Amino acid sequence: MLDDAELFSQLCQKDGIIVESEILEAVKTSCATGELRLGHTSIIASLCEVIGHVLCSSSTIKVLDLSDCVLLPKGLTCILKALCEGSSVTTLYLKGNNICGPLVEQLGEVLLRNNTIKIMHVEWNNLGSQIDSFAKFCDNLAKNHYLEELDLRYNQISTLCADSLAAALSSNTSLKNFDLSWNSLGMSGGQKILQGIQKNRNLVSLNLKGNCIPNEIYADIKEQIIENQKRRILSQTPMLVKGKVPPDSVTSEEDDRALQVRSRFQKKKKRRERSRTPLEELRGSPLGNSGNDDFGAFEARTASVPNLKKASNDSNQNSIELDEKMKALNKILHERCAAIEALEAQLKAKNEELQSNKTENEELKTEVERLKEEKEDIIEEKAKELENLKKTHSKAESNWKESYKELEETNQNNSRLKQEAEAKNRAYERELRKITLEIQALKEKFTSTVQSYEDTISECKLDAHRAKRALQEKENRCKIEVNTLKETLKETSSALEQCQEQLQKLRNELRESIDAQAKLKTRTDEAERLAAKTLKLEDALQKSKQERDKLEEKFQDCRKTVASLQNQIIKVQEEALEPQKRFEALKLELQLEKEKSVGLKSEIQEERSRMREQNDQMQKLLAQINGLYAQISEAQSSHAEALRGKEAEIEKLKNAIAQKTRELEQVKSEQVQRAHQFQAAVSKYLGSFTGIDSAIS
Repeated sequence: MLDDAELFSQLCQKDGIIVESEILEAVKTSCATGELRLGHTSIIASLCEVIGHVLCSSSTIKVLDLSDCVLLPKGLTCILKALCEGSSVTTLYLKGNNICGPLVEQLGEVLLRNNTIKIMHVEWNNLGSQIDSFAKFCDNLAKNHYLEELDLRYNQISTLCADSLAAALSSNTSLKNFDLSWNSLGMSGGQKILQGIQKNRNLVSLNLKGNCIPNEIYADIKEQIIENQKRRILSQTPMLVKGKVPPDSVTSEEDDRALQVRSRFQKKKKRRERSRTPLEELRGSPLGNSGNDDFGAFEARTASVPNLKKASNDSNQNSIELDEKMKALNKILHERCAAIEALEAQLKAKNEELQSNKTENEELKTEVERLKEEKEDIIEEKAKELENLKKTHSKAESNWKESYKELEETNQNNSRLKQEAEAKNRAYERELRKITLEIQALKEKFTSTVQSYEDTISECKLDAHRAKRALQEKENRCKIEVNTLKETLKETSSALEQCQEQLQKLRNELRESIDAQAKLKTRTDEAERLAAKTLKLEDALQKSKQERDKLEEKFQDCRKTVASLQNQIIKVQEEALEPQKRFEALKLELQLEKEKSVGLKSEIQEERSRMREQNDQMQKLLAQINGLYAQISEAQSSHAEALRGKEAEIEKLKNAIAQKTRELEQVKSEQVQRAHQFQAAVSKYLGSFTGIDSAIS
């Protein structure tokens, strides 16, 4: 199973999220403490998703603190969804996160679905800004049976929200501590909350400070909460028998009992003062704390007095109440005795545990001695291993030196290749810049030529347009003349009517297009044949024909000029195609060079990756070498200590040998002296023989 911190880091790496060091440290500490403290940190929405995944899978995080983080709605929804799905969080802090609108409804869904959260602090937010969402929150709060503490300070809860709050308080059975201070409930809100509290018997503390609630309503709410506290104390009294009551509850119970005893004592005083007045009139002295026997004797003496009967009745009632109180105290004493017996049983169990711990300690001592012996054996084995390690280390050093030399050579080759690649890249970049400049110059030339050609084309179009206008004007003139001719033809005979119809047809055809001029010529020829008498019309028609011929010649000249201009444009376009082709060729060259540069970059990246791998291997080797150095240093230190001991032994042996050599020298000197003496004696002895021989001779 992965740890929470490992899972968090893996999810962040998968999503490509850069996490701050504070958040990482908080997640790591939560693995040990169970408290994820992320207050006063900036958390993005994607990081909130990761935190939600961690909360869903974690079983150690019990406290989640996101106060004053000013979370975005998207990130807060991710965390709230994770809490709805299920987690081990028991306390939740969401202070200062601007919770409002739909986020309030999601927080209510957390209260409805989650069954582990017992403490929730949502102060300094805007839960009451929208009444509908707050009403849904209160509905889910009413259905929750696990939350014990809720803090809603500074949440803009107004009188309009009091109805839903009162309904939630009346139906909730688990909430014990509720803080509604510094809101704007007002008088009507306080009354509604009082009505809701009257049905709730589990709420022990309710803070309504700064809500503009009148003192009377506040006092009634306080009395109701005090009654709830008393009920809780009475319900917790059986827990004393089991011996599992916490120290805070014990102190509160003792205080409440002291208050009860004081109130009972005051009531007794009042009742005694009431019963003291008739007794003092008859007896002349006040009643003391004499006991039940004196009071019975006093009743026997004053049985005839009617006023004393009332006093006796009051005293009987007091005695009955005292008996009841004594019974209650006896019950409490029995409970305390049972608790003491339980504590004694616990003490016995603890004594037995102490004895068992003592036996375990003795066993541990024996095991420690055994381990010491094993340690000595292991030390001897390690000394042998260190010798082997020295040998292996010497071999590893030689191998490492060889590998280091190889790596240096590879590094030099890689640096040389890098320099060559950088030089190639620079040359390619220079060439690319030159080519781009040339392309820009060609583009500028192309644009200038295109503009000049466009200007010439526009001028030719203007000339053609002017020629068309002149033709249209001449046609209009011809039309006017034809109209005049029509007026003259109306005066002629009916034979000319056919010519008029043909002329009208010619007018319509002239308006439609210039191509219909040939038809007009044929029709005019027919009209001349038919109207032989109208010589004047023929002269006019001939003049118009001549003018038309001139216009046609001009039109043909314009067509020729247009055709020549079109030919020039085609030539210019053909000339412009050459730089385009050159531009495309340059583009292809650029693409090829880019592909080459990409290949070089990939090769450089591969070389860098190889370099990184080699660096990683170097680091691993250095780590191994450092470990070996550490082992060697340890072995050297132990070996130095052993050498010191051996040197001390050797010095002792040298001293002993020196003493023995001295003794031997003394023995040798004595033997030499003895040998000299023996030689002297022998020489004397031989000399005596030689002296005898000489005397005999």
